[in-house]
Amino acid sequence: MRKPQIRRGLTSAQLVSMLPPLYRQLLPPTVERSRETFTVLLFPHDREDVVISSAVRRALQSQHLTDERVIAAAGNFTAEAKSFLDAAGVIVLRLSDYHWTDDSYKDITGAA
Repeated sequence: MRKPQIRRGLTSAQLVSMLPPLYRQLLPPTVERSRETFTVLLFPHDREDVVISSAVRRALQSQHLTDERVIAAAGNFTAEAKSFLDAAGVIVLRLSDYHWTDDSYKDITGAA
């Protein structure tokens, strides 16, 4: 799995402009009006891309998260990955909500 693109210190306007178009419409309205700065974790983000928990865990651990709000975007996240993001208070943007677990995704793709 490719590493996520990570951008820090983004204003809401910069955030909107750097997100792929399909993800912009998923942003909560409060984010677009916010004066906060944001960190974005842009994982593989085609509709069929699924991010597993180990990739999310590595990305969150590498961030040394500050007071910035964090937004994670991907085609989809497994249930375990979504749990990690929710526990960290991350705003999740995803195109698909098909229910995958780490195991079910690995089984079908043969991923390790």
